[in-house]
Amino acid sequence: MKNMTEFNTEKKKKIFTQFLYHHTLTFSALEKLTGLRSNDLAYYTQKFLRAGILQKNKEQYILSQEYEKYVPFFSEHLNPLSVILIACKKQNKILLLKRDKRPYKKYWGLIGGRMHMGESIETASKRILKEKTYIEGTLTTTNAVTIEHLREQQEIKHSYILILVTMTPTTTIKEKENIKWFPIKKIPARTTIPSDYWLINNKLDETITISEEEITEGTTLKMKMQ
Repeated sequence: MKNMTEFNTEKKKKIFTQFLYHHTLTFSALEKLTGLRSNDLAYYTQKFLRAGILQKNKEQYILSQEYEKYVPFFSEHLNPLSVILIACKKQNKILLLKRDKRPYKKYWGLIGGRMHMGESIETASKRILKEKTYIEGTLTTTNAVTIEHLREQQEIKHSYILILVTMTPTTTIKEKENIKWFPIKKIPARTTIPSDYWLINNKLDETITISEEEITEGTTLKMKMQ
C-alpha cells in the first residue's frame, strides 16, 4: 500500500475501516456496518479481492496477510516519521552529508534514514550507514530520542521522531563534495540542519537505554534492551 492510494474514495475507506475492528466479516455484516448499497459493496469487495487486499473463506471476508501490516498505519491524519540519525565518529571528527532534497536541501546533516518494519535500532543503523555512505560500522551508543516539528508560516509541515545513535566506522570512505568529515567543534552552524547541529552539541555525550519488544500476537512477549 503506497500512501493509502488504494483507499482514495470514501466508500473504499468505509470498507477497509471495518477490518480495523473485525477480523472477519460477512457480506451482510459489511453492508450493515458501512451503510453501502449492495451493488456498490459487491463492486468494491470484488475489486479488493482482485487487488489482493481482501481474501474470502466461504462466506467470510478477511484482510490478506500483506494488508494486515497496514492496520496500525491507517489514519486520516499524517503521522510523524521515525528517523535514525547517525553520528558516525572517528576520533574528534563526525561524518556529515549534504542533503540533495527538501527539507533542508543543500544543508549539511547527520546520516539519516527511516527504520523499516521489523528492524532493531542496531540493524537499521547499520543498513542506513552502508546505504548512504558505503561505510560499515558498529553501534556504540543510543544517545537521545527527540521530537522535531518543522513549521512554516505558523503551520507544521513535517514532524519527526529522531533517534540519535553513535557509530564507529570499521571501513573507510573517500571524501566528496557532499560527504565530509568535520571536527565536532567546528561544524558550520549556518549551513547545518538546526536540529542536527543542536543534537551534536548537546546530546552526543549522553546515553539512553531503549527496550525492544517483540510480541507474538495472542501469545508471548519477548523483550531485549538496546
